[in-house]
Amino acid sequence: MRVLLTGAFGNIGQHTLRELLAAGHRVRCFDVDSPSNRAAAARHGNVLELHWGDVRDRQALARAVSGQEAVVHDAALIPPASEEDAERTRSVNVDGTRVLIACCEAQAPRPRLVFASSISVFGTTQDLPPPRTLDDPIAPCDVYSASKAECEERIRGSGLEWVILRFAGAAPLGLDFRRALGAAAFLRLDPHNRFEFLHPADAGLAQARAVDAQGLRNAVLLVGGGPRCQVRLRDLMGAITEAMGLGRLPDQAFGRDPYYTDWIDTRESQARLGYQRHDLRDYQREVERSLRLVRPLLIPYGPLVRRLAATPLWGALRPRG
Repeated sequence: MRVLLTGAFGNIGQHTLRELLAAGHRVRCFDVDSPSNRAAAARHGNVLELHWGDVRDRQALARAVSGQEAVVHDAALIPPASEEDAERTRSVNVDGTRVLIACCEAQAPRPRLVFASSISVFGTTQDLPPPRTLDDPIAPCDVYSASKAECEERIRGSGLEWVILRFAGAAPLGLDFRRALGAAAFLRLDPHNRFEFLHPADAGLAQARAVDAQGLRNAVLLVGGGPRCQVRLRDLMGAITEAMGLGRLPDQAFGRDPYYTDWIDTRESQARLGYQRHDLRDYQREVERSLRLVRPLLIPYGPLVRRLAATPLWGALRPRG
């Protein structure tokens, strides 16, 4: 199939791109023009058709949608950036999706739309018995989750054939300074918060298979790692800090804020898409490999960091929400 992938060089987008190519699809990529995105595109040689632009630019998006049989829509602002500028987040996430829908509806035949949503639309649910199911009401609680909920509503009301995938937490494989700061923000949260881990490669496979899944039409699916990946927040952070060489932080290192992560019922999505291949231990090993050059430098500081994390001073250093 001819498939347009928006946000092609983001965290999940890059994994979706690889899975689409492996499945034999002809992929057209749409993303913002930046040095990092051009470098990511160059790693695929000449097999990609590249369209650079902004999802709010109707002319650029119409050219990208033209002639496509399916569209996978990953382009969006995500936390923490989404919470720093509510107006821009709504513009990119909601208005960008509105423009994309209009471009798809103007095509003949109309392409199938696969949309990357989030379980954040359920809001904070740690006070409820798990798992979350599609029967649960949505209750978005911040800028990002509200934007995803509105995008879902617009897609449902469109004239397109669509699939909405509500993703659990798909942490990026590589850790740079910016992503490390993002991970540090989790330290303000309650370490006992339920968290369903989703390997980004599995998220990419789910999207690639949703493009041409037989009998899957106008459906919402919950996509997560499954029972093996249903952990607590401290387990996720432990995997990251152990991969860094610092060891596991004590529970005193965390705050007590709730968050919109939870365990989810993925039986239907797994039965239809067969995407669950990795668990948190796989992720930890891959992050450790990505940090192989700096990890030896961090290991000696592990005992000091863990001792500091158990003191009142750490609370003053911990990121605020």
